[in-house]
Amino acid sequence: MLVLFVMLSIFDLIGLSMIGPLLNLVIFPESSQPAFVQKFLGPDQFFDTPEDLVKAMGLALICVFTVKSAASMLMARKIIIFSQRQQAALRKRLTVKYQSLNLRQLLSKDSNHYINVIQNHCGNFAALTNLLLQNIGDFIVSVVIIGFLIWTNPYAFFLITALLITPSLSKKSVLLKEELL
Repeated sequence: MLVLFVMLSIFDLIGLSMIGPLLNLVIFPESSQPAFVQKFLGPDQFFDTPEDLVKAMGLALICVFTVKSAASMLMARKIIIFSQRQQAALRKRLTVKYQSLNLRQLLSKDSNHYINVIQNHCGNFAALTNLLLQNIGDFIVSVVIIGFLIWTNPYAFFLITALLITPSLSKKSVLLKEELL
């Protein structure tokens, strides 16, 4: 699963890295080809017009995000299957424990109580496992993207971080000010 998490991160990075040059070509079509196009396709003019390059980059971007979506679906399927298997194993273990209870413990509560507890807790456990694995996957993707941003352009990272943190700090200061008054 870790390989799929990293693969999703790589597809996100590829897609995100193509959006900027694509927007640059759409806004400024007279500009030269992006550096990565020249690097991968050579210094020759591979595309006759900027519109051809925009179409090719758009198609490549669609392909990247289509593959990423398919990989995301595969990852979600693997997470669900894993969660369901863990739920079945837990249900089996709890049922065995229930069956091994002595008669005094069984008579102390209604058998429906034990069965409901097993059903509810196993369902909650499966949902929690599913949620945790998806959040861990999202966290890994975020760490890879942030790491790549820091590696390629630390100034952009600090600018984005400042822009994201500043509004939340100002809201908290306003709330704190209102609380004090």
